[in-house]
Amino acid sequence: MEATVEKLEALFNKAESDLNFIECKLENELAQITDNREPNPVKMIHNIQEIKKEFSTLVKEIHETEKKQKEAIENLQDHLKSVCEKLEIVQQKSIVDEVHKKS
Repeated sequence: MEATVEKLEALFNKAESDLNFIECKLENELAQITDNREPNPVKMIHNIQEIKKEFSTLVKEIHETEKKQKEAIENLQDHLKSVCEKLEIVQQKSIVDEVHKKS
């Protein structure tokens, strides 16, 4: 079993190495073929991948910010509700006190 795992690992490592070699070869060939005025397709693909990563990071940050905003709103609503309840109690006490003073 362990020998099979090692063999698979070696195959994956070789495949990764081959892909890296092919990528480098493509970059070099495209750099020689295209002049400075034409965009390099390999670089464009790389840039698109980087943009996708940045976009994913921004989306995650936006979701986290949205969640925190909702929590803050809920907290403020709870606090406002508490303040309103206390204000109502104070108002009721002041009305009762005024009634007692008049009596």
